[in-house]
Amino acid sequence: MKLQLVITLIIIGVAIGLQAQEVHALKEVQVVDSVASRLSASVYMKFDELDQPALHNDQNLSQFLSYRTAVNFKDYGPGMLATPTFRGGDANHTQVLWNGLQINSPMLGTMDFSMLPVKQFSSIGVMTANSSNLYTSGGLGGAVNLIQNPDFQNQTARANYNTGSFGGLGAMVSFNMPFKIGKIPMVVGSSNEQFSTANNFPFIDVSSKPYEKRTWQNAAFNRQNNSAFIGAMPNEKWMLHAIYWRNNTERKLPAPINLKSSVAEQYDEAHRALFSVQWQVNDRLKLSYKSMFEDNANRYQDSAINVNNNNHYLSSQNQLEANMHFSRKLELSSRLSSTMIRAQSENYSETLDAARLSGMILVKYRLFQNKVEAEAGYRYEQFMSNHGVTPFGGITVEPISSWPFKFFASASENVRFPTLNELYWQPGGNDNLKVEQGRTIESGIRIKESRHSYSITAFRGVFNNRIRWLPVGTVFAPTNVSYSETTGLEWLGNSDFQFGFGEVSLSTNVAYINALGGKNDETLLHLSFVPDLSGNASLSFSKGNFRCRYGLSYIGSRYITNDQSAYLPTYWLQFAVVQYAIDVGSNLRWLIGMSVDNLADWQYQNMPWRPMPGRSICVQIDLTWKS
Repeated sequence: MKLQLVITLIIIGVAIGLQAQEVHALKEVQVVDSVASRLSASVYMKFDELDQPALHNDQNLSQFLSYRTAVNFKDYGPGMLATPTFRGGDANHTQVLWNGLQINSPMLGTMDFSMLPVKQFSSIGVMTANSSNLYTSGGLGGAVNLIQNPDFQNQTARANYNTGSFGGLGAMVSFNMPFKIGKIPMVVGSSNEQFSTANNFPFIDVSSKPYEKRTWQNAAFNRQNNSAFIGAMPNEKWMLHAIYWRNNTERKLPAPINLKSSVAEQYDEAHRALFSVQWQVNDRLKLSYKSMFEDNANRYQDSAINVNNNNHYLSSQNQLEANMHFSRKLELSSRLSSTMIRAQSENYSETLDAARLSGMILVKYRLFQNKVEAEAGYRYEQFMSNHGVTPFGGITVEPISSWPFKFFASASENVRFPTLNELYWQPGGNDNLKVEQGRTIESGIRIKESRHSYSITAFRGVFNNRIRWLPVGTVFAPTNVSYSETTGLEWLGNSDFQFGFGEVSLSTNVAYINALGGKNDETLLHLSFVPDLSGNASLSFSKGNFRCRYGLSYIGSRYITNDQSAYLPTYWLQFAVVQYAIDVGSNLRWLIGMSVDNLADWQYQNMPWRPMPGRSICVQIDLTWKS
């Protein structure tokens, strides 16, 4: 209630200030995609130009984010389940967006990051809980926004081939082709990716003595992503585009090494189609409409325990958005969206129909010559019979123009509604579940110069009614856990140095998290699978067409039981990459590269009884054409 009162007062103050402000004409702006909007007073990390050859051949989104952010993953091995743990949250507390629209499963509530490619997207944004309110509810940890936009300016074509240890094989072909019909700019393009691995890597079997070296088997993985898009700009005020994305995954899931059961299999296929239209009404008002349809099927088979689950859902999302600049000081953003869902499962008594309705309004007000920016907003969310109103907002202060740093602070409330599986799964569903509730605050300093950027952030989250699947008799059922809290610090740093012998870049990120949970705030124990300390560092060097990079990752110990009776030990991972480019004329570039992961051949487990690969090598050849 205190947070709601504070944010309400900010909104009232902004409205009073509007009446006293003279409206100034703004400069003419071009139509741009609005899916990258953020809360200025919250942490937001954006990675651009993902279509370019990277200094690490990341095979999926979990690998990409693990090396660059403070997001940790419960990783069962290459090609197997990889779900995020962001600021102490569970896997379903990180919402995944595609161009601003949610694609987390309404049945499972989660997204498997091993299924998601990297090269298909033009940029990726990672936002914490406070910013996630701009797009959706449920991001008690945060959200990841996969941005895929057509490029009306550049003609490009690209082919990539890579092969590596343990039967790894990947290929990607894409193009972006602008053209005109009369005077109307158009663009068409496509991205097609395939990755597979046999996962036949050696490991030390520590399940029984004497410890023996074995080969991981029956863990083959195959993934395909096919995407096509078309866009048009009838004039300087309108932009339309449509995107289709097919994601298909097949994999075998071997049992943990301490069990000797048979191998399970999983099949996933998703078809997503997105249509977007944006209208720059004038230099103050921009409107947009998005519509997305998804057909998603998941099948899991395990003959050892006679399980054959076949889950399928259809969803349709529609979103209206308005951005208005009343003056150079005052800006208002709003979104209204609705989602219709039809879900089927052999573990439901009948086909389920569900509806989601949400709305968001955000006011930004700048004063003292834009040295201070205040933000305040509300989100309304309703899913089936549950609903919630969550306030969020913050303030950013730039003390003196000659000082290259800013102070920021933000706060928000958030809710996550029980998913369809949590409510209706048979056996085990619990239709008496309460809504998960979270309150988060963060504050820090950003420092940015021409070649250097740093930030340090302190954060705290308090969560009530967290939902966990716990044993109830002979089955597992979702249950509300009364209380949990997370407190921590995050550091992000990037520096570029120019020397006579070449360019050097240093990137670092470190996160300390104290994540506790219990029946109340007096009976707290460490949450499982959340490392107290983790971090990444990488050093890159480039000279002409030659580039290389060395990286180091650290994951601290983490408990694997709720009573703190068992834990997984700390581990360090290192990787190295070298690349050389060959230019053929002014438009064509060949790139040859090699990367080595787990340089020290560390034998470790990210999840209990799930071995991870030792040293592995990947070689890639990339051909890029630009006009």
